[in-house]
Amino acid sequence: MQKVAVLLFLAIGLSACKPDKVDLFNFPPYQHDKKALAVFLTATWSERSGETGMSTFYSFAEDTLPGQVIPMAAHAATVGDPFYSLTASQFFSLYEGELFPSLGLNAQGFPFSNYELFVQAAKDAVLDTINEEVVPAAPSAVLAVAKRVEGRVLRAKAKALITRPIVGATLHMAIYVTENNVLGYQEGKGANIYHQYVLRGAATAGPWGELWHTGDFAVDATFEREVTFPITESMDSNQLNVVVVLYRMVDGYPVEVVNCNIL
Repeated sequence: MQKVAVLLFLAIGLSACKPDKVDLFNFPPYQHDKKALAVFLTATWSERSGETGMSTFYSFAEDTLPGQVIPMAAHAATVGDPFYSLTASQFFSLYEGELFPSLGLNAQGFPFSNYELFVQAAKDAVLDTINEEVVPAAPSAVLAVAKRVEGRVLRAKAKALITRPIVGATLHMAIYVTENNVLGYQEGKGANIYHQYVLRGAATAGPWGELWHTGDFAVDATFEREVTFPITESMDSNQLNVVVVLYRMVDGYPVEVVNCNIL
């Protein structure tokens, strides 16, 4: 009987010492608004990107339409750019970029021309995209994002919630990683500068994310995805952001950004 009591005590002790499985992610509330995805197609050796491109894009994202635009700087040049990523080159193809700098908005691109007209066209397009759903003034889907760093790995979770019915669509969720304050040379500035929103790559498989569902989406339908992303020695883990994009797809390519968010 004494032996049984000892074994029972040990079992209870081991059970008490076993840590509970705790999800350390703390999701913030879902966003309440619709945001536009602005992808800046750039290269460190592009003089125009340095002289007018980068500063204008930063102002566009941070000053002209703060909080309404989710920005990513895609260094798409395969040669001579230390910030190149495969995902960036795929964005260049999606937006049918021909030179640097160019701007991709949602699933549409604008070529470089007169930069003031270029930015005004982009601003108008963003406002149109945000305000296109007048009654009711709410997006079709909203997103929540959470992240944490574990050593040299960035873990991220994203959730999507349908807020208005979507009929006959194919939706993908893509998760990207960007980095701020990346020091590097920029032609046209003639010096090292701090680059912002540098696209480091896609954390989901493929550039346009992973399939949620094809068909109809009822109100309150949800989708959740967790990913990991390697933090290389050239990255500062404290400067990494997670960008989540919900795409509507046709024939394997995005034709609409249903919504996007960043953390």
